[in-house]
Amino acid sequence: MSMNIEILAKRQVSYPLPNGEQGSDCQVETYDAVVQTRTADTYAILATENPLEAYRSLIKEMGKNSKSLEPVYADHDLFHEEEPIGYEEYDFSVGHLEGLDYWVKDHQDKGFKIILEQI
Repeated sequence: MSMNIEILAKRQVSYPLPNGEQGSDCQVETYDAVVQTRTADTYAILATENPLEAYRSLIKEMGKNSKSLEPVYADHDLFHEEEPIGYEEYDFSVGHLEGLDYWVKDHQDKGFKIILEQI
């Protein structure tokens, strides 16, 4: 069975109860675009002092090794019926890390602590 990374945002929240007392709970949100990692990579990431940065480094390395050339079509060719007008290099890691960074910052600004766990 493969062990993978799960990226969570956790924070304690409190709320008023009907009897006037305060209740509290742990609010958890999950980043749902995590890239599947090999078990050895998962263990290595979680063993570091900064697992989030280790995950980011792995994604960057994966992106270097999986770049592809994607066709570019003319603006008027909405259905790609004509030949491409060119090609551009595509690296999945760029968009993935931008999305991750946005999610992390957004949740940290709201008082969440970012945690990586094994699933």
